[in-house]
Formats: sequence, structure tokens, C-alpha cells
Amino acid sequence: MRKFFVQLIFLLYSYLFIPISLLAFNILSPFNKKIRESLSGRRKMKALLNNYEFSKEKVVWIHCASLGEYEQAKPIIDKLKENDGDIKIVLTFFSPSGFNAVEHKNIDFKAYLPFDYPSSMKKFIQKINADILILAGYDVWPNFIRYTHQAKLPIFIISARLREGSHRLKPIISFWQKEIYSKIDKVLSVTEDDTERFIHMGVRRDAIKVLGNTRYDQVIERRGETVPFESELSLLSKGKIVLILGSIWKSDTTVIFDSLLKVLDLNPKLLVIFVPHDPEIKFLDQIISQLETKNFGTVKYSALEENKSECRAIIVDSVGHLVGLYKFAHIAYLGGGFGPGVHNVMEPAVYGIPVVYGPKLKNSVTAKYLNEFGGGFIVKTGNMFGEVLTELLQDNNLRAEAGNSARKVIIDHSGATENTVREIEMILK
Repeated sequence: MRKFFVQLIFLLYSYLFIPISLLAFNILSPFNKKIRESLSGRRKMKALLNNYEFSKEKVVWIHCASLGEYEQAKPIIDKLKENDGDIKIVLTFFSPSGFNAVEHKNIDFKAYLPFDYPSSMKKFIQKINADILILAGYDVWPNFIRYTHQAKLPIFIISARLREGSHRLKPIISFWQKEIYSKIDKVLSVTEDDTERFIHMGVRRDAIKVLGNTRYDQVIERRGETVPFESELSLLSKGKIVLILGSIWKSDTTVIFDSLLKVLDLNPKLLVIFVPHDPEIKFLDQIISQLETKNFGTVKYSALEENKSECRAIIVDSVGHLVGLYKFAHIAYLGGGFGPGVHNVMEPAVYGIPVVYGPKLKNSVTAKYLNEFGGGFIVKTGNMFGEVLTELLQDNNLRAEAGNSARKVIIDHSGATENTVREIEMILK
């Protein structure tokens, strides 16, 4: 009976849910840039696949949902290529934000993953003809896994997390998902808690190893990245205490802004660098308007070279600079904690600075580690944000100790890349 229901769900998913979803995507595409790019990019894949010629080499296929998952995969890609330059790396993305942003010398072929329609997925898997499929993160599509397994292609999940309360663990969904996860050959999990949850999802215990998160190695590798206008930033930050508000959302500014303005008023040596998660013009203008109402001089990052005056705030109006900007910071506030979930706290922590963030930690084990060991500060209200920030500004010893603790958390959890690559290379041999 169970087998019948599983097959029925697969049929409904494949021939009802997926076609309806594609129809909805096409209807919505004129009004949504991300959907439009996703559809357009996939239409171009046929021509790209005609140039795919890796039939005789060892092919490692790595799939990432988006850019965040790529940060987990990148140290694996680099290490595999370092160990064997003849290996070919095929990288696929589901989201255009990942596909458009990533260009790397060690990637031999980049493509969009097809939508999860049976015939499209079967043809794509056959064309790639890989020796192993590595999933970075959790982009586990039913037909993708089903037909990869049928092609006798080993399937790995690296840096694997399955958070407590995940919808995948709910009885009705896990009933079907167990059929998919049982086809995974190896899960390299982040923690023992993740291991238990993957077992619940149908993965064999002997197919799981706790190896940690490769993203720790990646943030160590990226530490010290350069950004535009470094000389101007050095000049403006000289003699100042720099606070970076990284990946902030409107939900963050709604809570913390009034307290931030008060702290700015009381601390003339404080320089704030705002880095919105999405630097759309309306949000940037709102930030600038609120600052200038209080007579705090502001400058947009793109105009930094022309700026000749003192300012209290820099508004970053483009993407891709946050990691490199952290080198100028003494304190970081990470956005998302009052909205969808806090962003990547590893990136500022590796620079040895205290990290402040809201209460919604979502899937961030590292945010919990930082708080536990004194390198991270969870704030639940605007007033609490102001109090924590004031304490960090006034107490140099606290700031230094918290920063050292933050860096130690990152260093202590690094090293997953070597062990992960070893597991992959055992299959390739």
C-alpha cells in the first residue's frame, strides 16, 4: 500500500504540480526579474549543452541551489582540482542569483538545473554523464534524485544540514521524502543532530558521516579580499570605530534604527557602513533620509572617490563587497535576524570582531556557537541593540575578547574540506 501511494504522489508531482508551477512561472515572469532570468537562462541551455564534451574524463557534478550553497562547494572544487587537474567540474544552479554571480577558473561547465520534469531531467543527467553528483546544501528535487539514482550515479550531500522543525520532517511530507532520501549514497553532515534527522528521513546510518561545514574553510580563504576604494576607506576610518551593518533588511532597520541614531549622536568617533541585503534605491533613500534628518553626513559607496568631506555613514549601493569591507570593521551587525533569519555570521567572525544579530537564527548553528562562546550577541529589541553596541564601543577589552572568541569559533570548526574531498576521491578511484 505504501508503495502505491508513493508512486501516486510521484505521478501527481511530476505531471500536475510541475506543469502548473511552470505555467505560473511563465505568467509571473513579466513582473518578476528573477523568474524571468530563470526561464530565459534555461531556454539557452540547449545550445550550451551542444558544446558539452566531457565523455572521456572524470566528471564531478556539483549542484548548488544558489550563491550561498556555492560558498560551501567552492573549497571542494578548488581542492579537487588541486589534487587532480584532469578532473572536470560541472556546476549547476537552480537560481539565477548563483548562476549569474559565479565565474571561476576551476569550473569547466556551468548550467542551470532543468525544472524537475521527468523527461527534461532524464535527458540532462544522460548528457552530463558524470561520475558522481555532489549536492551542496539541500536542493533535493524528487525526479532529480530519482533519475540520478537510476543512472547508477553516486549521490553525496556535503555540509548537510536538516534543521529542527524543517517541513521535510513533518509526517505527511516525510512519508514521501523518505523515498527520495533513501537513494542518497553518502551524507556528510554538519552535526550529530543533523545525522539523527537524516536517519529519520530514510538515510542509512552507515551512509552518514559527521564532517562539519566546508563554509568555515571558505570564509578563511576569502579573508582579506580587496574592495574598491580601499584607500578612501582607510582615510575615512582612521581614528574611528567602524560598525558594519551587513546584509540588512527593512525589518532590521525598523527595529534598530532609532537606537543606532542615539548611539551615533553620543559617539562622535563612530563610523557606520550600511550594506543592505538588496540595495534597491527606495531602501537606500530611506536610510539616507533618516540619517540626514539628524544631520549625520552620508556618502554613497559609489561616490566615495569624489567625497572630500567628513562623514558619519557610508551607504553601500552595489553588491559583492561585504566580505572585503569587514577588514575595516571593529564591530559587525548581521541582518536578517528580525526577518527571514540571520545571514552568514562566519564572514565577520573570521576577522576577529564581535558580531551582533537579531533573535531569528533560523539555520545558523554558527550564530549559536558565537553566542555560546562570547563572540556573538543576540539582541531582541532596539533598546537591547543600543545597550550592547554602547557596551562594545566603550569597553575596549570586551570588544577585543569577543572578537578573539568569534575568530576562535571559526578556526576551531575549520578543516571539513580535506575530509570531504577524501570521501569524494574514494568514489572516483
